[in-house]
Amino acid sequence: AGAPDLASMVAIVGYGEVGPFGNARVRWSMEKDGGLDAGAALELAWICGCVRFEKGRFVDAESGEPVDTTDLDARYGLSARVGVRAFEAFDPAEQVLYDEIILEDDLRFSVPDATIAQAFCVLDPTHTTAFEGADGWQIIRRAGGRIRVPRALPIDRDIAGQLPVGWDATRLGFDASQVSNIDPVALFNLLATAAAFRSAGLTPEELWTHVDPSRIGCSVGSGMGGMRAIQRLYAESKLAARRQTDALQESLINVTAAYPAMTYYGGAGPMVHPVAACATAAVSVEVGVDLIRAGKAEIIVAGGADDLCPEGARGFADMQATIDAETRAIRGLEPNQASRPCDARRGGFVESQGGGALILARADVAVRMGLPIHGVVAGAWSFGDGLQRSVPAPGPGLAAVAQPLKAALAALDLTPDDIGAVSIHGTSTDANDVNETALHAGIAREMGRTEGNPLPVIAQKALTGHSKGGAAAWQMNGVLQAMADGIIPGMRNLDEPDARLGDLTPLVYPDRPIEVGAGGLKAALVTSLGFGHVGACVCLVHPDVVLARLPIADRAAYATAREARWRSRLEAEHAVLLDQAPAVMLRQPAETTC
Repeated sequence: AGAPDLASMVAIVGYGEVGPFGNARVRWSMEKDGGLDAGAALELAWICGCVRFEKGRFVDAESGEPVDTTDLDARYGLSARVGVRAFEAFDPAEQVLYDEIILEDDLRFSVPDATIAQAFCVLDPTHTTAFEGADGWQIIRRAGGRIRVPRALPIDRDIAGQLPVGWDATRLGFDASQVSNIDPVALFNLLATAAAFRSAGLTPEELWTHVDPSRIGCSVGSGMGGMRAIQRLYAESKLAARRQTDALQESLINVTAAYPAMTYYGGAGPMVHPVAACATAAVSVEVGVDLIRAGKAEIIVAGGADDLCPEGARGFADMQATIDAETRAIRGLEPNQASRPCDARRGGFVESQGGGALILARADVAVRMGLPIHGVVAGAWSFGDGLQRSVPAPGPGLAAVAQPLKAALAALDLTPDDIGAVSIHGTSTDANDVNETALHAGIAREMGRTEGNPLPVIAQKALTGHSKGGAAAWQMNGVLQAMADGIIPGMRNLDEPDARLGDLTPLVYPDRPIEVGAGGLKAALVTSLGFGHVGACVCLVHPDVVLARLPIADRAAYATAREARWRSRLEAEHAVLLDQAPAVMLRQPAETTC
Protein backbone atom coordinates (compact mmCIF):
# COMPACT_ATOMS: atom_id res chain seq x y z
CA ALA A 1 0.00 0.00 0.00
CA GLY A 2 1.30 3.44 -0.89
CA ALA A 3 4.12 2.02 -3.01
CA PRO A 4 5.16 4.29 -5.90
CA ASP A 5 3.90 3.51 -9.38
CA LEU A 6 6.18 3.42 -12.40
CA ALA A 7 5.37 7.01 -13.35
CA SER A 8 6.95 8.26 -10.12
CA MET A 9 10.07 6.09 -10.32
CA VAL A 10 13.32 7.02 -12.07
CA ALA A 11 15.27 4.34 -13.93
CA ILE A 12 18.80 4.39 -15.29
CA VAL A 13 18.52 3.13 -18.86
CA GLY A 14 22.01 3.88 -20.13
CA TYR A 15 25.47 4.69 -18.84
CA GLY A 16 28.90 5.36 -20.28
CA GLU A 17 32.28 6.74 -19.34
CA VAL A 18 35.64 7.90 -20.57
CA GLY A 19 38.58 7.54 -18.23
CA PRO A 20 41.90 5.86 -17.44
CA PHE A 21 40.58 2.52 -18.72
CA GLY A 22 38.95 3.88 -21.83
CA ASN A 23 35.38 2.90 -21.08
CA ALA A 24 33.13 1.34 -18.45
CA ARG A 25 33.49 -2.25 -19.64
CA VAL A 26 37.28 -2.26 -19.51
CA ARG A 27 37.27 -0.52 -16.14
CA TRP A 28 34.81 -3.06 -14.72
CA SER A 29 36.94 -5.97 -15.91
CA MET A 30 39.88 -4.55 -13.99
CA GLU A 31 37.74 -3.58 -11.01
CA LYS A 32 36.10 -6.95 -10.43
CA ASP A 33 38.84 -9.30 -11.67
CA GLY A 34 42.06 -7.34 -11.29
CA GLY A 35 42.86 -7.99 -14.95
CA LEU A 36 41.57 -7.89 -18.48
CA ASP A 37 39.23 -10.59 -19.72
CA ALA A 38 39.44 -11.43 -23.44
CA GLY A 39 36.66 -9.04 -24.46
CA ALA A 40 38.06 -6.14 -22.43
CA ALA A 41 41.55 -6.74 -23.82
CA LEU A 42 40.27 -6.66 -27.40
CA GLU A 43 38.30 -3.49 -26.81
CA LEU A 44 41.23 -1.83 -25.07
CA ALA A 45 43.60 -2.81 -27.86
CA TRP A 46 41.25 -1.08 -30.28
CA ILE A 47 40.90 2.00 -28.03
CA CYS A 48 44.70 2.27 -27.84
CA GLY A 49 45.04 2.07 -31.61
CA CYS A 50 46.93 -1.22 -31.49
CA VAL A 51 44.51 -3.17 -33.68
CA ARG A 52 41.89 -2.51 -36.32
CA PHE A 53 39.26 -4.65 -38.00
CA GLU A 54 39.96 -5.39 -41.61
CA LYS A 55 38.50 -7.94 -44.04
CA GLY A 56 36.71 -9.92 -41.38
CA ARG A 57 39.52 -10.11 -38.82
CA PHE A 58 41.52 -8.04 -36.37
CA VAL A 59 44.97 -7.03 -37.55
CA ASP A 60 47.92 -5.17 -36.13
CA ALA A 61 47.34 -1.48 -36.79
CA GLU A 62 50.91 -0.91 -38.05
CA SER A 63 51.77 -4.04 -39.96
CA GLY A 64 48.31 -5.15 -41.06
CA GLU A 65 49.16 -8.71 -40.01
CA PRO A 66 46.45 -10.80 -38.28
CA VAL A 67 46.67 -10.88 -34.49
CA ASP A 68 45.89 -13.56 -31.93
CA THR A 69 43.05 -11.97 -29.97
CA THR A 70 43.69 -14.28 -27.00
CA ASP A 71 47.13 -12.78 -26.32
CA LEU A 72 46.57 -9.05 -26.76
CA ASP A 73 47.54 -7.93 -23.24
CA ALA A 74 50.94 -9.58 -23.44
CA ARG A 75 51.56 -8.48 -27.04
CA TYR A 76 50.75 -4.79 -26.54
CA GLY A 77 51.36 -4.34 -22.82
CA LEU A 78 47.77 -3.19 -22.40
CA SER A 79 47.74 -3.35 -18.59
CA ALA A 80 50.59 -0.85 -18.50
CA ARG A 81 48.74 1.57 -20.79
CA VAL A 82 45.87 2.23 -18.39
CA GLY A 83 45.04 3.46 -14.92
CA VAL A 84 47.24 5.50 -12.62
CA ARG A 85 50.74 5.92 -14.04
CA ALA A 86 53.55 8.44 -14.54
CA PHE A 87 52.45 11.79 -15.95
CA GLU A 88 52.04 11.87 -19.71
CA ALA A 89 49.40 14.59 -20.06
CA PHE A 90 52.11 17.14 -19.27
CA ASP A 91 55.58 17.13 -17.74
CA PRO A 92 55.41 18.34 -14.11
CA ALA A 93 59.18 18.90 -14.14
CA GLU A 94 58.98 21.47 -16.96
CA GLN A 95 56.45 23.88 -15.49
CA VAL A 96 57.35 27.56 -15.67
CA LEU A 97 57.06 30.53 -13.34
CA TYR A 98 57.66 34.10 -14.57
CA ASP A 99 59.73 35.90 -11.95
CA GLU A 100 59.91 39.68 -11.82
CA ILE A 101 63.46 41.04 -11.77
CA ILE A 102 64.93 44.55 -11.68
CA LEU A 103 67.41 45.25 -14.46
CA GLU A 104 70.92 46.16 -13.38
CA ASP A 105 71.92 47.13 -16.92
CA ASP A 106 70.05 48.49 -19.93
CA LEU A 107 68.28 45.89 -22.07
CA ARG A 108 67.83 46.44 -25.81
CA PHE A 109 65.56 44.48 -28.16
CA SER A 110 63.66 44.86 -31.44
CA VAL A 111 59.92 44.89 -32.14
CA PRO A 112 58.01 44.73 -35.47
CA ASP A 113 56.38 48.17 -35.59
CA ALA A 114 55.70 51.52 -33.94
CA THR A 115 52.42 50.46 -32.35
CA ILE A 116 54.03 47.62 -30.43
CA ALA A 117 56.97 49.85 -29.57
CA GLN A 118 54.72 52.49 -28.03
CA ALA A 119 52.82 49.81 -26.12
CA PHE A 120 56.04 48.89 -24.33
CA CYS A 121 56.50 52.48 -23.28
CA VAL A 122 53.00 52.95 -21.91
CA LEU A 123 53.37 50.80 -18.79
CA ASP A 124 56.83 52.00 -17.80
CA PRO A 125 57.64 55.29 -19.53
CA THR A 126 60.27 56.17 -16.92
CA HIS A 127 62.53 53.28 -17.88
CA THR A 128 61.55 52.69 -21.51
CA THR A 129 62.59 54.40 -24.73
CA ALA A 130 61.44 53.51 -28.26
CA PHE A 131 62.99 54.72 -31.51
CA GLU A 132 63.17 53.67 -35.13
CA GLY A 133 66.56 52.42 -36.23
CA ALA A 134 68.07 51.00 -39.38
CA ASP A 135 66.79 47.52 -38.53
CA GLY A 136 63.31 48.54 -37.42
CA TRP A 137 61.95 49.72 -34.11
CA GLN A 138 64.18 49.40 -31.08
CA ILE A 139 63.27 49.32 -27.40
CA ILE A 140 65.60 50.16 -24.54
CA ARG A 141 64.46 49.15 -21.07
CA ARG A 142 66.91 50.98 -18.82
CA ALA A 143 68.47 49.82 -15.58
CA GLY A 144 65.95 49.95 -12.74
CA GLY A 145 63.12 48.77 -14.98
CA ARG A 146 61.24 45.59 -14.23
CA ILE A 147 60.80 42.57 -16.48
CA ARG A 148 59.60 39.00 -15.99
CA VAL A 149 61.93 36.11 -16.76
CA PRO A 150 60.85 32.46 -16.95
CA ARG A 151 62.31 29.91 -14.59
CA ALA A 152 61.49 26.29 -13.94
CA LEU A 153 59.13 25.58 -11.06
CA PRO A 154 58.45 21.83 -11.07
CA ILE A 155 55.31 20.37 -9.56
CA ASP A 156 56.28 17.65 -7.09
CA ARG A 157 53.51 15.31 -8.26
CA ASP A 158 54.48 12.67 -10.77
CA ILE A 159 51.43 10.42 -11.34
CA ALA A 160 47.80 10.64 -12.38
CA GLY A 161 44.96 8.54 -13.70
CA GLN A 162 45.11 9.25 -17.44
CA LEU A 163 43.40 8.19 -20.64
CA PRO A 164 44.94 5.00 -22.07
CA VAL A 165 48.19 5.36 -23.99
CA GLY A 166 47.22 5.61 -27.65
CA TRP A 167 43.76 7.05 -27.00
CA ASP A 168 43.00 9.43 -29.87
CA ALA A 169 39.79 11.42 -30.26
CA THR A 170 40.29 11.63 -34.02
CA ARG A 171 39.69 7.87 -34.24
CA LEU A 172 36.46 8.22 -32.26
CA GLY A 173 34.49 10.55 -34.51
CA PHE A 174 36.12 13.97 -34.18
CA ASP A 175 38.18 15.74 -36.80
CA ALA A 176 41.43 17.52 -36.04
CA SER A 177 39.77 20.94 -35.98
CA GLN A 178 37.22 19.84 -33.41
CA VAL A 179 39.90 18.29 -31.21
CA SER A 180 41.87 21.53 -31.38
CA ASN A 181 38.96 23.85 -30.61
CA ILE A 182 36.52 21.90 -28.43
CA ASP A 183 37.74 21.62 -24.86
CA PRO A 184 38.61 18.05 -23.80
CA VAL A 185 36.00 18.17 -21.04
CA ALA A 186 33.32 18.63 -23.72
CA LEU A 187 34.82 15.76 -25.72
CA PHE A 188 34.67 13.52 -22.63
CA ASN A 189 31.01 14.45 -22.14
CA LEU A 190 30.18 13.72 -25.76
CA LEU A 191 31.89 10.34 -25.80
CA ALA A 192 30.43 9.25 -22.45
CA THR A 193 26.95 10.32 -23.53
CA ALA A 194 27.19 8.49 -26.85
CA ALA A 195 28.33 5.37 -24.97
CA ALA A 196 25.33 5.72 -22.65
CA PHE A 197 22.98 5.86 -25.64
CA ARG A 198 24.58 2.73 -27.07
CA SER A 199 24.18 0.93 -23.74
CA ALA A 200 20.48 1.79 -23.92
CA GLY A 201 20.20 0.36 -27.43
CA LEU A 202 18.95 3.79 -28.45
CA THR A 203 19.76 6.47 -31.01
CA PRO A 204 18.89 10.14 -30.60
CA GLU A 205 16.73 9.99 -33.70
CA GLU A 206 14.69 7.16 -32.26
CA LEU A 207 14.36 8.90 -28.91
CA TRP A 208 12.74 11.87 -30.64
CA THR A 209 9.99 9.62 -32.01
CA HIS A 210 9.05 8.53 -28.46
CA VAL A 211 9.69 11.65 -26.38
CA ASP A 212 9.16 15.26 -27.38
CA PRO A 213 12.54 17.06 -27.38
CA SER A 214 11.16 19.60 -24.90
CA ARG A 215 10.87 16.69 -22.43
CA ILE A 216 14.52 15.69 -22.87
CA GLY A 217 16.81 17.59 -20.50
CA CYS A 218 20.39 17.74 -19.26
CA SER A 219 21.83 18.01 -15.76
CA VAL A 220 25.46 17.22 -16.57
CA GLY A 221 27.91 19.30 -14.56
CA SER A 222 31.63 19.80 -13.92
CA GLY A 223 33.82 20.72 -11.02
CA MET A 224 36.22 22.94 -12.95
CA GLY A 225 34.93 23.07 -16.53
CA GLY A 226 37.06 23.51 -19.62
CA MET A 227 40.55 23.65 -18.19
CA ARG A 228 42.34 24.00 -21.53
CA ALA A 229 39.99 26.83 -22.47
CA ILE A 230 40.70 28.52 -19.14
CA GLN A 231 44.41 28.28 -19.87
CA ARG A 232 43.90 29.87 -23.29
CA LEU A 233 41.65 32.58 -21.93
CA TYR A 234 43.59 33.64 -18.85
CA ALA A 235 47.18 32.45 -19.25
CA GLU A 236 48.06 32.12 -22.91
CA SER A 237 46.51 35.48 -23.77
CA LYS A 238 48.96 37.11 -21.35
CA LEU A 239 51.84 35.32 -23.04
CA ALA A 240 50.88 36.50 -26.53
CA ALA A 241 50.27 32.89 -27.52
CA ARG A 242 47.82 31.83 -30.21
CA ARG A 243 44.41 33.13 -29.23
CA GLN A 244 41.29 31.03 -29.68
CA THR A 245 38.54 33.54 -30.37
CA ASP A 246 35.83 31.41 -28.75
CA ALA A 247 37.90 30.36 -25.72
CA LEU A 248 35.57 32.29 -23.41
CA GLN A 249 32.56 30.15 -24.25
CA GLU A 250 34.58 26.97 -23.88
CA SER A 251 35.68 28.03 -20.39
CA LEU A 252 32.10 28.32 -19.14
CA ILE A 253 31.23 25.21 -17.14
CA ASN A 254 27.70 24.94 -18.46
CA VAL A 255 28.90 25.07 -22.08
CA THR A 256 31.21 22.06 -21.81
CA ALA A 257 28.44 20.25 -19.94
CA ALA A 258 25.81 21.13 -22.55
CA TYR A 259 27.74 20.00 -25.63
CA PRO A 260 25.97 16.62 -25.92
CA ALA A 261 22.54 18.27 -25.77
CA MET A 262 23.61 20.85 -28.35
CA THR A 263 25.39 18.60 -30.81
CA TYR A 264 24.42 14.97 -30.19
CA TYR A 265 20.93 14.22 -28.85
CA GLY A 266 19.27 17.59 -29.30
CA GLY A 267 17.47 17.90 -26.00
CA ALA A 268 15.33 21.02 -25.74
CA GLY A 269 14.15 20.47 -22.18
CA PRO A 270 15.58 21.72 -18.86
CA MET A 271 19.28 22.59 -18.88
CA VAL A 272 20.49 22.69 -15.26
CA HIS A 273 24.23 22.20 -14.82
CA PRO A 274 25.35 21.79 -11.20
CA VAL A 275 28.82 22.78 -10.04
CA ALA A 276 29.55 20.91 -6.82
CA ALA A 277 33.31 20.31 -6.98
CA CYS A 278 34.02 16.59 -6.55
CA ALA A 279 30.37 15.81 -5.74
CA THR A 280 29.13 17.16 -9.07
CA ALA A 281 28.03 13.93 -10.76
CA ALA A 282 26.05 12.80 -7.73
CA VAL A 283 24.35 16.19 -7.45
CA SER A 284 23.69 15.98 -11.19
CA VAL A 285 21.69 12.79 -10.64
CA GLU A 286 19.81 14.45 -7.79
CA VAL A 287 18.90 17.35 -10.09
CA GLY A 288 17.87 14.97 -12.86
CA VAL A 289 15.68 12.88 -10.56
CA ASP A 290 14.03 16.01 -9.17
CA LEU A 291 13.30 17.32 -12.68
CA ILE A 292 11.68 14.07 -13.72
CA ARG A 293 9.65 13.73 -10.52
CA ALA A 294 8.52 17.33 -10.84
CA GLY A 295 7.09 16.56 -14.26
CA LYS A 296 9.49 18.85 -16.11
CA ALA A 297 11.14 16.09 -18.14
CA GLU A 298 10.83 12.43 -19.03
CA ILE A 299 14.48 11.86 -19.98
CA ILE A 300 17.50 13.51 -18.36
CA VAL A 301 21.16 12.99 -19.26
CA ALA A 302 23.17 13.34 -16.05
CA GLY A 303 26.85 13.03 -15.16
CA GLY A 304 30.04 15.03 -14.91
CA ALA A 305 33.59 15.40 -16.21
CA ASP A 306 36.89 17.12 -15.51
CA ASP A 307 40.40 17.15 -16.95
CA LEU A 308 44.03 17.34 -15.86
CA CYS A 309 46.04 20.55 -16.14
CA PRO A 310 49.24 21.95 -14.61
CA GLU A 311 47.40 24.76 -12.81
CA GLY A 312 45.02 22.36 -11.10
CA ALA A 313 47.82 19.96 -10.21
CA ARG A 314 49.81 22.79 -8.62
CA GLY A 315 46.75 24.02 -6.75
CA PHE A 316 46.03 20.62 -5.23
CA ALA A 317 49.73 20.22 -4.45
CA ASP A 318 49.83 23.59 -2.67
CA MET A 319 46.94 22.38 -0.50
CA GLN A 320 48.80 19.14 0.23
CA ALA A 321 45.70 17.29 -0.98
CA THR A 322 47.48 14.97 -3.44
CA ILE A 323 50.28 12.50 -2.77
CA ASP A 324 53.70 13.92 -3.65
CA ALA A 325 56.49 12.09 -5.43
CA GLU A 326 58.80 11.98 -2.41
CA THR A 327 56.18 10.53 -0.09
CA ARG A 328 55.28 7.92 -2.65
CA ALA A 329 58.94 6.94 -3.08
CA ILE A 330 59.61 6.79 0.67
CA ARG A 331 56.61 4.53 1.18
CA GLY A 332 57.70 2.28 -1.67
CA LEU A 333 54.52 2.69 -3.68
CA GLU A 334 54.30 2.07 -7.40
CA PRO A 335 52.09 4.52 -9.32
CA ASN A 336 49.12 2.14 -9.36
CA GLN A 337 49.52 1.59 -5.61
CA ALA A 338 49.48 5.26 -4.63
CA SER A 339 45.71 5.70 -4.40
CA ARG A 340 44.83 3.56 -1.40
CA PRO A 341 41.58 4.50 0.34
CA CYS A 342 41.38 3.55 4.02
CA ASP A 343 44.96 2.20 4.05
CA ALA A 344 47.39 3.34 6.72
CA ARG A 345 50.01 4.29 4.11
CA ARG A 346 47.80 6.62 2.11
CA GLY A 347 49.27 10.03 1.48
CA GLY A 348 46.69 12.01 -0.48
CA PHE A 349 44.53 11.53 -3.52
CA VAL A 350 45.68 10.91 -7.08
CA GLU A 351 44.19 13.15 -9.75
CA SER A 352 42.48 11.66 -12.77
CA GLN A 353 40.77 12.78 -15.96
CA GLY A 354 37.57 11.87 -17.74
CA GLY A 355 33.87 11.72 -17.08
CA GLY A 356 30.70 9.70 -17.11
CA ALA A 357 27.08 9.96 -18.21
CA LEU A 358 23.86 8.30 -17.08
CA ILE A 359 20.54 8.43 -18.92
CA LEU A 360 17.68 8.81 -16.46
CA ALA A 361 14.15 8.00 -17.57
CA ARG A 362 10.74 7.99 -15.95
CA ALA A 363 10.25 4.28 -15.37
CA ASP A 364 6.96 4.00 -17.23
CA VAL A 365 8.58 5.68 -20.26
CA ALA A 366 11.47 3.22 -20.04
CA VAL A 367 9.07 0.28 -20.00
CA ARG A 368 6.98 1.69 -22.84
CA MET A 369 10.12 2.05 -24.98
CA GLY A 370 11.50 -1.32 -23.96
CA LEU A 371 14.68 0.32 -22.68
CA PRO A 372 17.01 -1.80 -20.55
CA ILE A 373 16.72 -0.79 -16.91
CA HIS A 374 20.18 -1.06 -15.37
CA GLY A 375 19.02 0.21 -12.00
CA VAL A 376 16.51 2.41 -10.24
CA VAL A 377 17.29 5.59 -8.31
CA ALA A 378 15.45 5.11 -5.01
CA GLY A 379 16.56 8.59 -4.00
CA ALA A 380 19.28 11.19 -4.41
CA TRP A 381 20.03 13.89 -1.86
CA SER A 382 22.63 16.55 -1.14
CA PHE A 383 23.34 18.37 2.12
CA GLY A 384 25.59 21.14 3.38
CA ASP A 385 27.55 21.02 6.60
CA GLY A 386 26.38 24.28 8.15
CA LEU A 387 28.91 26.57 9.81
CA GLN A 388 32.45 25.47 8.97
CA ARG A 389 35.98 26.81 9.10
CA SER A 390 37.56 24.74 6.35
CA VAL A 391 36.50 24.53 2.70
CA PRO A 392 38.07 21.12 1.87
CA ALA A 393 36.60 18.99 4.68
CA PRO A 394 33.01 18.17 3.71
CA GLY A 395 30.79 15.38 4.93
CA PRO A 396 29.08 15.63 8.33
CA GLY A 397 25.91 17.19 6.98
CA LEU A 398 25.22 14.05 4.98
CA ALA A 399 24.24 12.29 8.21
CA ALA A 400 20.82 13.89 7.70
CA VAL A 401 20.16 11.43 4.86
CA ALA A 402 19.26 8.58 7.25
CA GLN A 403 15.55 9.40 7.56
CA PRO A 404 14.70 10.15 3.91
CA LEU A 405 16.84 7.20 2.83
CA LYS A 406 14.97 4.79 5.11
CA ALA A 407 11.64 6.12 3.84
CA ALA A 408 12.74 5.78 0.20
CA LEU A 409 13.73 2.16 0.78
CA ALA A 410 10.47 1.37 2.55
CA ALA A 411 8.50 2.77 -0.40
CA LEU A 412 10.13 0.07 -2.52
CA ASP A 413 9.51 -2.66 0.07
CA LEU A 414 13.16 -2.64 1.09
CA THR A 415 14.82 -2.17 4.47
CA PRO A 416 18.22 -0.87 5.60
CA ASP A 417 19.36 -4.49 5.72
CA ASP A 418 18.86 -4.71 1.96
CA ILE A 419 21.69 -2.25 1.36
CA GLY A 420 24.39 -4.64 0.23
CA ALA A 421 27.30 -2.24 -0.34
CA VAL A 422 28.41 1.36 -0.08
CA SER A 423 30.58 2.94 -2.77
CA ILE A 424 32.48 5.60 -0.88
CA HIS A 425 34.04 8.80 -2.18
CA GLY A 426 37.22 7.30 -0.70
CA THR A 427 39.77 9.81 -1.92
CA SER A 428 42.76 8.28 -0.07
CA THR A 429 43.25 11.41 2.02
CA ASP A 430 43.65 11.15 5.77
CA ALA A 431 40.61 13.27 6.60
CA ASN A 432 38.15 12.01 4.00
CA ASP A 433 38.48 8.30 4.59
CA VAL A 434 38.09 8.55 8.35
CA ASN A 435 35.22 11.04 8.16
CA GLU A 436 33.32 9.23 5.43
CA THR A 437 33.49 5.76 6.94
CA ALA A 438 32.37 7.13 10.30
CA LEU A 439 29.51 8.83 8.46
CA HIS A 440 28.34 5.55 6.91
CA ALA A 441 28.61 3.68 10.18
CA GLY A 442 26.44 6.36 11.80
CA ILE A 443 23.86 6.28 8.99
CA ALA A 444 23.56 2.50 9.26
CA ARG A 445 23.03 2.67 13.01
CA GLU A 446 20.55 5.54 12.71
CA MET A 447 18.46 3.61 10.17
CA GLY A 448 18.36 0.57 12.43
CA ARG A 449 20.42 -1.86 10.39
CA THR A 450 20.48 -5.23 12.11
CA GLU A 451 23.53 -5.66 14.32
CA GLY A 452 25.97 -8.11 12.82
CA ASN A 453 24.82 -7.58 9.25
CA PRO A 454 28.07 -6.61 7.46
CA LEU A 455 28.14 -3.72 5.00
CA PRO A 456 30.92 -4.10 2.37
CA VAL A 457 32.75 -0.98 1.23
CA ILE A 458 33.69 -0.30 -2.40
CA ALA A 459 36.53 2.18 -2.93
CA GLN A 460 36.84 2.59 -6.69
CA LYS A 461 39.39 5.42 -6.66
CA ALA A 462 42.10 2.95 -5.71
CA LEU A 463 41.86 1.85 -9.32
CA THR A 464 40.88 4.99 -11.21
CA GLY A 465 42.25 7.88 -9.22
CA HIS A 466 40.01 10.88 -8.57
CA SER A 467 38.39 12.53 -11.57
CA LYS A 468 36.81 15.32 -9.50
CA GLY A 469 33.49 16.26 -11.12
CA GLY A 470 33.02 12.90 -12.84
CA ALA A 471 33.96 10.70 -9.89
CA ALA A 472 30.44 9.75 -8.75
CA ALA A 473 29.42 8.88 -12.32
CA TRP A 474 32.15 6.22 -12.40
CA GLN A 475 31.05 5.01 -8.96
CA MET A 476 27.41 4.70 -10.03
CA ASN A 477 28.39 2.93 -13.24
CA GLY A 478 30.40 0.47 -11.17
CA VAL A 479 27.49 -0.18 -8.81
CA LEU A 480 25.18 -0.86 -11.76
CA GLN A 481 27.71 -3.37 -13.11
CA ALA A 482 28.04 -4.96 -9.67
CA MET A 483 24.26 -5.41 -9.55
CA ALA A 484 24.19 -6.92 -13.03
CA ASP A 485 26.97 -9.43 -12.35
CA GLY A 486 26.19 -10.10 -8.69
CA ILE A 487 29.75 -9.25 -7.69
CA ILE A 488 30.95 -6.74 -5.10
CA PRO A 489 34.52 -5.83 -6.06
CA GLY A 490 37.26 -6.02 -3.47
CA MET A 491 39.27 -3.04 -2.26
CA ARG A 492 42.60 -2.63 -4.02
CA ASN A 493 45.77 -1.45 -2.29
CA LEU A 494 44.31 -2.11 1.17
CA ASP A 495 47.37 -3.71 2.75
CA GLU A 496 47.07 -2.27 6.25
CA PRO A 497 43.67 -0.78 7.14
CA ASP A 498 43.84 2.43 9.13
CA ALA A 499 43.48 1.44 12.80
CA ARG A 500 40.89 4.19 13.27
CA LEU A 501 38.47 2.28 11.04
CA GLY A 502 38.42 -0.84 13.21
CA ASP A 503 35.35 -0.07 15.31
CA LEU A 504 33.15 1.37 12.56
CA THR A 505 30.66 -1.45 12.44
CA PRO A 506 28.87 -2.62 10.33
CA LEU A 507 31.41 -1.59 7.66
CA VAL A 508 33.75 -4.25 6.32
CA TYR A 509 36.57 -3.80 3.81
CA PRO A 510 36.84 -6.87 1.55
CA ASP A 511 40.22 -7.44 -0.07
CA ARG A 512 38.73 -9.73 -2.73
CA PRO A 513 35.50 -9.84 -4.74
CA ILE A 514 32.34 -11.06 -3.04
CA GLU A 515 29.99 -13.08 -5.23
CA VAL A 516 26.41 -12.42 -4.17
CA GLY A 517 24.73 -13.94 -7.23
CA ALA A 518 22.04 -12.64 -9.58
CA GLY A 519 19.80 -10.20 -7.76
CA GLY A 520 21.89 -10.54 -4.61
CA LEU A 521 22.84 -6.86 -4.51
CA LYS A 522 19.39 -5.38 -3.98
CA ALA A 523 20.47 -1.86 -3.05
CA ALA A 524 23.67 0.15 -2.72
CA LEU A 525 24.67 3.63 -1.66
CA VAL A 526 27.01 5.98 -3.50
CA THR A 527 28.40 8.94 -1.60
CA SER A 528 30.39 11.83 -3.01
CA LEU A 529 31.83 14.82 -1.16
CA GLY A 530 32.98 18.13 -2.57
CA PHE A 531 34.84 21.25 -1.55
CA GLY A 532 32.40 23.90 -0.41
CA HIS A 533 30.85 21.39 2.01
CA VAL A 534 28.48 19.67 -0.33
CA GLY A 535 27.81 16.02 0.39
CA ALA A 536 25.64 13.88 -1.88
CA CYS A 537 24.17 10.41 -1.56
CA VAL A 538 22.48 8.33 -4.27
CA CYS A 539 20.65 5.11 -3.45
CA LEU A 540 20.53 2.67 -6.37
CA VAL A 541 18.36 -0.44 -6.34
CA HIS A 542 18.21 -3.51 -8.53
CA PRO A 543 16.05 -3.28 -11.69
CA ASP A 544 13.88 -6.14 -10.45
CA VAL A 545 12.15 -3.48 -8.33
CA VAL A 546 10.56 -2.14 -11.52
CA LEU A 547 9.81 -5.54 -12.99
CA ALA A 548 8.02 -6.57 -9.81
CA ARG A 549 5.58 -3.71 -10.32
CA LEU A 550 4.74 -4.68 -13.86
CA PRO A 551 1.48 -6.60 -14.31
CA ILE A 552 2.28 -10.18 -15.23
CA ALA A 553 0.58 -9.72 -18.59
CA ASP A 554 2.94 -6.84 -19.45
CA ARG A 555 6.20 -8.52 -18.45
CA ALA A 556 6.49 -10.72 -21.52
CA ALA A 557 5.92 -7.78 -23.87
CA TYR A 558 8.51 -5.70 -22.03
CA ALA A 559 10.99 -8.59 -22.03
CA THR A 560 10.61 -8.96 -25.80
CA ALA A 561 11.10 -5.23 -26.39
CA ARG A 562 14.08 -5.17 -24.04
CA GLU A 563 15.67 -8.07 -25.86
CA ALA A 564 15.47 -6.05 -29.07
CA ARG A 565 17.22 -3.18 -27.29
CA TRP A 566 19.98 -5.52 -26.15
CA ARG A 567 20.49 -6.62 -29.75
CA SER A 568 20.60 -2.97 -30.83
CA ARG A 569 23.14 -2.29 -28.10
CA LEU A 570 25.41 -5.10 -29.26
CA GLU A 571 25.10 -4.06 -32.89
CA ALA A 572 25.97 -0.45 -32.04
CA GLU A 573 28.91 -1.38 -29.84
CA HIS A 574 30.23 -3.88 -32.37
CA ALA A 575 29.88 -1.33 -35.16
CA VAL A 576 32.25 0.98 -33.29
CA LEU A 577 34.72 -1.80 -32.50
CA LEU A 578 34.66 -3.02 -36.09
CA ASP A 579 35.25 0.51 -37.43
CA GLN A 580 31.85 0.57 -39.11
CA ALA A 581 30.63 3.61 -37.17
CA PRO A 582 32.29 6.39 -35.14
CA ALA A 583 32.07 6.35 -31.36
CA VAL A 584 30.18 9.64 -31.57
CA MET A 585 28.59 11.42 -34.50
CA LEU A 586 27.76 15.10 -34.09
CA ARG A 587 24.37 16.01 -35.51
CA GLN A 588 23.67 19.09 -37.60
CA PRO A 589 20.66 21.18 -36.57
CA ALA A 590 17.64 20.87 -38.83
CA GLU A 591 16.63 23.91 -40.85
CA THR A 592 13.74 25.77 -39.29
CA THR A 593 11.45 28.51 -40.50
CA CYS A 594 9.65 31.12 -38.47
